[in-house]
Amino acid sequence: MNRLAGISYKQLAELAERYPDENQGMSLVIVFMVPDESAKKKALSLCHFLDRQGIKAGLFFAGHQSVLSNRVEALARIRAADSFVIVTKDLEESGLFAHAARCMEKQGLIIYEGALTRKLITCVTKMEINSFFAEESVFSYPVYADTKNDIFCLAALCLYAVHGGGTILEAADEIRKMLRN
Repeated sequence: MNRLAGISYKQLAELAERYPDENQGMSLVIVFMVPDESAKKKALSLCHFLDRQGIKAGLFFAGHQSVLSNRVEALARIRAADSFVIVTKDLEESGLFAHAARCMEKQGLIIYEGALTRKLITCVTKMEINSFFAEESVFSYPVYADTKNDIFCLAALCLYAVHGGGTILEAADEIRKMLRN
């Protein structure tokens, strides 16, 4: 059985079941496993933007991945949402949530900071997001983006997670304008 810090996926999910569902009713929860203070301001702006698009997004900054309570709370929050996005530097941590997503039959995206950024940004800005995901379902395939530097990419993927590729195409220019301010 796959384990992380001595706890199984099943045990982690059971702990999360007992955690208060603070994000109940949210369309989307964005979980930042990256302890990066500089990203918080843009992340909050992102949530305001999503709110204007009719998406109720909750933010959770888990910070240090090694803290079990953070993982439990993060998992509890994504269980309470319709969709979720996880921003992480740790592929093993990402794998944990990918497994949880399959078990919960939730729609989710996993953003791994620092890989394939250029290709993904190019696909979004050239309005080719659907062709980028042609071979794999966006909800079962890990999506990689350097979200520390490219919050635009995360915004686009959040919209994709909730509404599908068409929303990215319609909102791309507005997202870019928001991030310039």
